[in-house]
This record gives sequence, structure tokens and C-alpha cells, in this order.
Amino acid sequence: MYALVDINGAFVAMEMVFRPADRNKPAVVLSNGDGCIIAANKIAKQLNGFAMYAPAFQLEDVLNKNNVLRFSPNFELYVDMSRRFIKELSFFTDKVEVYSIDEAFLDLDIKNIDFTDYGQLIKRTILKNLDLSVGIGIAPTKALCKVASKIAKKFTERTNNVYVIDSEEKRVKALKWLPIGDVWGIGSGFAKKLLQLNIKNAYQFTQLTDSWVLKNMTVVGLRLKHELEGKSCLQLETIKEPKKAIGTEKAFGKLIADYELIKEATSSYVEYCAGKLRRQNSVASAIVVLLETNSFSTSDEQYYNRTVVSLPIASNNTTYLVKNAVDGLNRIFKNGLRYKRVGISLIGLYPDNSIQGNLFVNHNPKHSNLQKVIDQLNLKYEQDTIRLATSGLNKQLWESKAMLRSPRYTTRLNELLNISGDVLNR
Repeated sequence: MYALVDINGAFVAMEMVFRPADRNKPAVVLSNGDGCIIAANKIAKQLNGFAMYAPAFQLEDVLNKNNVLRFSPNFELYVDMSRRFIKELSFFTDKVEVYSIDEAFLDLDIKNIDFTDYGQLIKRTILKNLDLSVGIGIAPTKALCKVASKIAKKFTERTNNVYVIDSEEKRVKALKWLPIGDVWGIGSGFAKKLLQLNIKNAYQFTQLTDSWVLKNMTVVGLRLKHELEGKSCLQLETIKEPKKAIGTEKAFGKLIADYELIKEATSSYVEYCAGKLRRQNSVASAIVVLLETNSFSTSDEQYYNRTVVSLPIASNNTTYLVKNAVDGLNRIFKNGLRYKRVGISLIGLYPDNSIQGNLFVNHNPKHSNLQKVIDQLNLKYEQDTIRLATSGLNKQLWESKAMLRSPRYTTRLNELLNISGDVLNR
């Protein structure tokens, strides 16, 4: 049996761990630059006129009228809370697949247990240790776990957030309940095609012949059909594959024409991406740099450009990557324009033990040793404790808007939660 454990309303829930007094209030998390609504709790979603993923300024009246709490994205906090979440799950099984920042599959290869009780134990443990509520779906296949998880979260009073599909009767009933457009792995295109054939739910999908599904939906669709029939085809991916590209692209807090500020942002983004590259023991063989003005402005000249900088030697050294990224920025930068964003992507990744040398370019081994020391210090204290001078000291002049970001309680010493004596004495 497999289990899918999913944090309910993850981003908002992680914020409320440190704001328990506000849990019964509507709350949302905004995108980078405080633009669109990317997460909301149930209370906010039920408000009249509310819409997920809408620009926040369009819902200003709804948000203000209902005193909706707004948060800038705090991904440093969310990633750390996710890491703690996965660590808790590892106490129940050593076979855990991290599916997303708020979801994980577990292989429950355990005999002679009541899976509902075991699911409730997992739920109680995470609530006790992390103060996060989760929904849990348990079933013989990963696809059925997704179905069970939807039922657990939809019918919370009946399921107490845990639902197990452990019989043919439950499987059929669950599939007849699930609309075809909500089936994990069936996109909007296939859903539309199936609806035209009067296939309205997941159970009707499983009644199609294997040959039809293979012909029209390829082997991927056939595997999904078998999974929904209770035949396990998708194994847990417990070994995380390295990312094929690492990048970041954020809107500036304001339009910027100053080359030096844009250079600082570029260097800072490369520094961040290079750290992730080293953590997965990879090197990059090329860098993509993009630059963009505000496409919505009617008074500014429109400009978008990107360039690819091929590296003579693949590397994960921050200094080397920054130098080449700045060279790329110089290729596409035009004076006299006000820019909205710069973006960086490290591409052509492969393991750092397979670097092809170059007769004309050599890396100084002292640089690698220095980089290791810097990484250790940043890990021991906090990110950006030591950084390149090219990343500058003027972040407040270019970084993305985050006026509503909560403190990074779990990763920054200077942002630790302060608890007053009044609270301690209650």
C-alpha cells in the first residue's frame, strides 16, 4: 500500500504556525512582487467575489472589506518547513518520494496493520510536531492515492482527513465520484476529448479498452488506466534526479535604468543558483541571461532580449559563473531603458565528477577550496553571510517587492520568533 500525505493549504498554513491567533481569519499569499494570489486558506476562498490566481489589485475591495491577511511569499520559510515535514514522514518509512513542496508519497510496506489508524497516527504526529494539518490518501497505487487524498480533504468530517481505498467496492465508488477533469495525469486537452465521448468520470475511463487508450493517450495514459484499476505501474522515485536547469527570474521592486543595479541583481541571482548547483553536485556548461522592460507600460520603449553564454569549462564556482553572466548581460543591455526584470538560468547540467577539461582555460584549485569555506559559513550562520562584492549592498534598491513578508523564523537568527512574558505566563 502507498500513502499520499498532503499539507492542507500549505503556504498559508506554514504562515499560521507562527500566528496561531489569526488561524480563523481569511489569509492569502501573493506571488513575487506582491502581484497575484497564489495561495489562500478555505476561509478566503469562500468569500464572495474571491478568485484564486487573480491580480491582488483587482480584488482590493474584496480583500479590504473582509480584512484578509496578505503575505508576500516567504519561500525560505516554506522550503525549511517542507524539509521538516519530510523528516517527520521518514520516521514512518524509509521509502519517501518528495512529490512537491507540500506532498509526498510513502511506501507503506507494512503487514497486519489498520491503515486508517496508521494514517491517523501520521496525521497526529505532524500536527503535534509541526502544527500542520495534513490530508492522507492510502491505496494500492499512486494514482488511487491521489483519488483517496481528494476524498479525505473533501469530506473531512466523515474521514477525519484520512481515507483508505482497500476494497474493490471503495475503488469503484471513488472512481465514479471523481470527475474526469480532476483525474491526476489527465490534462484539460484529454479531459475535453473524453467528455466528448461521454466519459464523465474516472470509472468510465477505466472501462475503455487498453488498445483505445494506448492509441489515443500513449503508454502514459495506459499506465494511468491500470493504476486506477488497482494495478501498480508507478513505483516510488526515492532517488531524486538532479535538476536539468536551475534559474531565477524576479521583477524588480521598481523600474530600473541603472546598469550597476541590474548587474548587482544578476550577480546575486547567479550566486543563489550556484549554491543550489553545488548542493546537487552538478556543474553548468552554459548560462542564459534575459532582460525585459515592462510590457504593460504605454510610456516606455518595449524591449526583451536573451543570450546564451557557453562556458569554456563547465563549473559551479560562483565567481566564474558571475563573470560570464555579466558578460552576457553586457551583450543585451541597452542604455536609456527602464527594466522590469533580469533572469538567470544555469543550463547544460551534469555531475561535477565528469568535467571535460580545456587546454586554454584552467580553474585555480584555491577558488574551489575558498568556495567550500564560504558555503560552510553561509550554512552555519545564514544565507548571504559572505557574498561577492559584485552582488552589492543595494538590494533594497532593486529586489522584488516583499512589503508583507513575514519573518524567516526558522532560518535567520535575527528573525527568530519573540515570545513575550505574558504569553509564557498564560
